[in-house]
Amino acid sequence: MKTEEEKRESKKRAQKKWKEKNKEHVKEYSKKHSHERYVNLSEEDRQKEIRKSVERAKKNPEAHRASSKRAYQKRAADPEKRAKMNAESKAYYESHREESLEYQRKYYKQGCGRNRRSARIAVAQALRKGFIVRPEKCSKCDSSEGIIESHHHNGYEPDHWLDVVWLCKKCHGRADAENRRSTEQYV
Repeated sequence: MKTEEEKRESKKRAQKKWKEKNKEHVKEYSKKHSHERYVNLSEEDRQKEIRKSVERAKKNPEAHRASSKRAYQKRAADPEKRAKMNAESKAYYESHREESLEYQRKYYKQGCGRNRRSARIAVAQALRKGFIVRPEKCSKCDSSEGIIESHHHNGYEPDHWLDVVWLCKKCHGRADAENRRSTEQYV
């Protein structure tokens, strides 16, 4: 019986053999799915491609997440690509520095940032120490899929740091959207 590592090696050899046997197919596929293809598209066609990609991601979010993670790890593993990513990020920040600083000033002036971070840390510590127990199901829809997240339904003030409702990702997103809509009315 083969071990897991032997199975992986065998699979890699088979893939390599298949690629060598089907070089033309691999070349065509690479051309069809390469980044350069998107560069030459019109804006309308690019938007269509984006919509298709979003639909595929909605149909199978787990596969999309895994694919994105693999692509990121592949880029991050290569020192040249990582340096390029860092340089692009730095360049973007420098070109949008004033906007970013203005947003940070506004955000921290409201006190949201500090209280929000402290509230999240307080919940994480309470979970670790066993003062709070994360339930298996969402308190709104009884779904047990994915991670059940804590939602600070009474805000992030120090009095309410541990006053949380446990929601699935979907319900949490809806609850946050409702909170944003309700606060926008009064601003």
